[in-house]
Amino acid sequence: MINLNSLIEKTTAFNIVKKDKKEGSLSNAYLLSVNDKVFLKEYLKTFAKLICCEEEGVCDSCRTCNLIEKENHLDVTFFPKEKSILTADIDELIESSYIKSYEGGKKLFVLVGAENMNAVSQNKLLKILEEPPKNVYILLGVVNDYPLLQTVKSRVKKLEIPPFSREDLFSLLQNDYLDKKKLELAVNNSDLSVGEVIRLYENPELFEVKSLADSVIVNLTSSSQVLKTSYEIMKKKAYFNDFLTFLENDYRNMLLYLNNKQNLVLDNNIVYLVETSIDYKIQSILTILDKIKEAKKRLFYNGNEQMVLEWLLLQILEVKYICKKLSV
Repeated sequence: MINLNSLIEKTTAFNIVKKDKKEGSLSNAYLLSVNDKVFLKEYLKTFAKLICCEEEGVCDSCRTCNLIEKENHLDVTFFPKEKSILTADIDELIESSYIKSYEGGKKLFVLVGAENMNAVSQNKLLKILEEPPKNVYILLGVVNDYPLLQTVKSRVKKLEIPPFSREDLFSLLQNDYLDKKKLELAVNNSDLSVGEVIRLYENPELFEVKSLADSVIVNLTSSSQVLKTSYEIMKKKAYFNDFLTFLENDYRNMLLYLNNKQNLVLDNNIVYLVETSIDYKIQSILTILDKIKEAKKRLFYNGNEQMVLEWLLLQILEVKYICKKLSV
């Protein structure tokens, strides 16, 4: 298991709670926002340890920290008990909050994926947020706090962990994920969350999908190639969204290069793409990036993947044709 503590302990959110604890002014409820659905619970465990550990920070070796890690601490309860937080979970939380601490200290309730609560559950939770029992603390974890009621958000102390830097992610993962070239590709094309980097790294066809994106940029030159190209891409259907991400990032890097910002380019292959693909200018790349955004939107609204792909390939061809025509 990846130990995220080395990164989390550097964050402003961690140090806010650490300061609150040191000063004896812990908030009764914290809302932690993290852009990592895969590891959200791990972030919350670290903050749960921070709140409950007898040391100033997180020792990660005491009985309290060990029990929280295993989700066996009698005074620290994680929800949901099943797949998502239900009204029954909130009922249990409220009832348990009025029962005396088993160990004579804090009682902590951790809600993982709190944005998935329905309005009824949120309104029930609101009652205890307004008048929490003594020594009872609630830690809500979300990837996106938009679905939460404003009345809930107004009664919690908000914390946010922004995306980590590429350097920090690479440093964190390089000892467990040993293919450095693959890890670099995963990091540079991720949303800068640990979970997404690992998911990309573990894609067995990562390089093949990236190669398909590069090929579209360089080799797609006629409408007769659309069906063949579409067929090759759809053979990797499970990784279609990754293909779109690679394609989008390639064009973004090409745009940086053409704008003389080579120091920001994250892919060494971009020079080849730019010099080989003479049909691209700055405005044409901006137009294609808009088309990719539109393709993602169509997919979100249940568009057929192959139809969306063929539409996008034709759009790219049209932009390349217009660009080439204007260059003559």
